[in-house]
Amino acid sequence: MKDKLLFPALFAVLLFASACLTTAPVAERPPERAGMENVPAALPPERPLPAKPELIISETFNNGLNAWLAENSGRGSIPPRITREGDNNALEFASQGMNTGGRSSVSCTVKTPQLPLELFFKIKTDIGSDVETALVLYIDEKKTASFNGLYGSWNTHSFSIAPATAHTIKWVLEKNSDYYYDTSNKVWLDDIELRTEAEPPSIIYENFETGINAGYRWLIGGAVTPVITQAQAETSNYQYFGNSSRFLKLGARAGGLSILELKKIAPDTDSALSFRFKTEIDLKQARQTFKVYVDGKETGSWTGLKQVWRTETIFIPRGEHSIRFEVSSAGIFIVNGLNAVYLDDISLVPDRTDRVVVYPRGKQETYIGADSAEMLRFRAEALRSDGSVRKGALFSFTVSGGSGSVNPDGVFTPSAPGTYTITARADGKSASNSQITVHPQDYMRRSYTWQGTGKTYRGYEDKGTGSLSSANIRIDYPTAKTFNADGFFTLEGKVTKPNVYNYAFVEVYKLDSPALKTRYLLRDQFSMRIWLRFGPGAYTVNVYEIVSINLSAALGSEGDYSGAAYSSPPFASFSVTNTRGEDGPDGDGRWIYPSGEAQSDNFVVINLLNDICWGLNSEEEKIQAIHDYIVRHTVYDAESFLYEDRRKKQDALTVLKNGLAVCQGYSNTAIALLRAAGIPSKRISSNRMNHGWINIFVNGKWKMADITWDDPQPDNGPNFVQYKYYLLDDFRGVPNRDSNSPSSTNPAEYDHIDFTDELGF
Repeated sequence: MKDKLLFPALFAVLLFASACLTTAPVAERPPERAGMENVPAALPPERPLPAKPELIISETFNNGLNAWLAENSGRGSIPPRITREGDNNALEFASQGMNTGGRSSVSCTVKTPQLPLELFFKIKTDIGSDVETALVLYIDEKKTASFNGLYGSWNTHSFSIAPATAHTIKWVLEKNSDYYYDTSNKVWLDDIELRTEAEPPSIIYENFETGINAGYRWLIGGAVTPVITQAQAETSNYQYFGNSSRFLKLGARAGGLSILELKKIAPDTDSALSFRFKTEIDLKQARQTFKVYVDGKETGSWTGLKQVWRTETIFIPRGEHSIRFEVSSAGIFIVNGLNAVYLDDISLVPDRTDRVVVYPRGKQETYIGADSAEMLRFRAEALRSDGSVRKGALFSFTVSGGSGSVNPDGVFTPSAPGTYTITARADGKSASNSQITVHPQDYMRRSYTWQGTGKTYRGYEDKGTGSLSSANIRIDYPTAKTFNADGFFTLEGKVTKPNVYNYAFVEVYKLDSPALKTRYLLRDQFSMRIWLRFGPGAYTVNVYEIVSINLSAALGSEGDYSGAAYSSPPFASFSVTNTRGEDGPDGDGRWIYPSGEAQSDNFVVINLLNDICWGLNSEEEKIQAIHDYIVRHTVYDAESFLYEDRRKKQDALTVLKNGLAVCQGYSNTAIALLRAAGIPSKRISSNRMNHGWINIFVNGKWKMADITWDDPQPDNGPNFVQYKYYLLDDFRGVPNRDSNSPSSTNPAEYDHIDFTDELGF
């Protein structure tokens, strides 16, 4: 079944059909993400790293002994020496040639802050315990620990040191017997670190970018030891190829465990533990579960295949606690690269408001008397220092710059045109949004500075007086039949014809190139900018009455339409001379200006774009933000695809309202946002594939993007994004969305017949 064409009787050549073949049931629009994932824009909230423990000593023996002083005493003593042990340099202490009473040592005296310190080091021993020989650690001349043992492996140790202005640290190999086993009689020392103490910490942050931070005393273990890995290697099918972050992978075989544990942490205030994770475990076969324990008590449990990154937050009261992340398995081990949980961005911060954020971000626009769909709605979040959201914060809003109000639902109602600012306050913190511009009620009849090009367009140059009317349509503006216009003109009036749900339509074409057309749909009381997209020159603009129309029965007047018949001749015809030229990719504004289904100049689109792209500068960043937003906030509408009588409208405003679309709606929404960002874009479709996508003009070249197929089916939630069909030079050879073997009538290659956007609503 093909996506139904719009007005088939009206536009025999209307090209855009939507395929994206799927039988997945229609899902509800995903809820906003929990915790710090519920930010609607592409950028996550700022998440500053807390100050880490100060590093005072770091000795890997790759550059000699640095500040360490080596010494030996007693007969036959052997000074410590740097040697290769395994993959790294290490300091070697040898006792085989050392007589009874021999000593061999290294020491260092270091000035330190008056703070508690933590000493970390690795030791590997090969000395029998019966020979009365050991490597002894002295801190400030006090014997602190001793180490020996046969055929040992590398082990990490840590010791706390009380505050002082200076400390002496010494390792001494002490031999009190001449007897030894058939061993190497050696000890190896490596990776010495002295830090300001991180225990008890009031804040932790672990993103695994430099391994597992020993300053937090993480312990790893289990039958399958957790490993640090790259996001690119593990999630290339679902995450952008530019993602190079690192995370911890926990996986377990049958009957085994994989554990990351923080043995002791003692926040001095009520705190919140937040972490991001993604599960790839099959509960039915592997019978694995990802669990989090606090003080030995299970506080969360998750499983599931092909899950998306999500954030959880767990309340941690003040006092001493242990925290354990665990993957356990009671079933079989499946060798398919799954059976794992990916863990990242672990933080423990005080459970208090660190800052307030107001949404939407970026410049916002509205007008006096805006209808409900175009009213500005503000909300605020109270964030902890790690960016996680504190639920239940009570906010108050104030308005500055003029008289106006914000109701409890966040709806802003200005009383007069002007420039406003909204400020939100909670828990003694406050934040304000960017500038709000409130236009006069008749702003559509005025000159307009459109951010898509950054230019001011005057609209009418000759407006006329009076009105045009029939029994079913009244046009209040313009009334002159012939006039000049700068880029656009505004059409205002009303349609009263209930048997066609008060619809009419406009067709705009250029006299010297009649194939260049744009069409708009009018309904009820209308006020719409008609953009003259094909450069300067003469245009004819016809307004038609629709005398009959089929609407999706289940959706009434908000459904899609087909089978339209219209009046002939047109109810009204205007001769318009466009005085504005644009230097777009095709020498005019066809891929820059708004069109009938890509309403780039509507404040709903503009305000959303400014929120999505807040803080972004480059075109590449903005394109990715737009792509990600549409994928995360839109569900493929299988119902509209499969059932003609249930199909919804596919223009950008309807898609943004419903969160549902087929490929036509995905494309229109992307184009509307891209053009509002000043990025030329156009719609491409293939009759043979029964599918459509977009082309984007970036860095002087057209690039291809299929946002529909980058939204995986079935929908896996708001943070699940693919980039398989993103900014490619060519789609040839790219597999179809399900990677199935194509039939002879549905090739794996995209059909490259280029139907442009000239007929787009």
